Order: sequence, then structure tokens, then C-alpha cells
Amino acid sequence: MINMKSEKEVFDNVWSRVSGAPAPESVDARSEAEAFIRAELADAAKYAYLAKISGNTPAARTLRRLSMDEARHARELRTVYCLAYGESPSLKKRAVARP
Repeated sequence: MINMKSEKEVFDNVWSRVSGAPAPESVDARSEAEAFIRAELADAAKYAYLAKISGNTPAARTLRRLSMDEARHARELRTVYCLAYGESPSLKKRAVARP
């Protein structure tokens, strides 16, 4: 017999497997997951902008590395989202304010 799991059960299982912690209790886990992904993308953009205006300095290299780390986090979260929901997150393009 096939055991059909609910969307929440799938999300909870993936979250626990990836993070090693129980999934947070949430009314709308999809929206929260999408918000986390957007936040990582926004951070990556901010660090990239700061690196660009910093010129060729050690600080700029550090900022570029941080930007790449944040972009990697966003990719990893997208992967978890896809595993949990079977589709890509619908991330609406939002303007990112420059610091």
C-alpha cells in the first residue's frame, strides 16, 4: 500500500533531514521558506554591491566571498524547497534598497 504524506509531513521530514532540527511550527511554511530564500538573495546582492564600490581591496574580496556564500545559501534553500514541494519557489522580483 502506498503511504501518501501530507505537504507538511514532507516539509517536516526534509527540514529535519537537512537542518538536523525539528521543523518550525508555522501557519504557512511555504511563504516562510520563500522569505528565507529572498533574504539570502538580497544579502548576496548587498554584499556584491558593497564589493563593487570598494574597489580592489581586501575588504572587497571578503565582501565578494560573502556574496557568493549568500548566493549558495539561496541555492541550497531552493533545493530544499523543491524537494519539499515538488516545484520551484515563486519568488517575485522585489527591489533591493542599496545600503
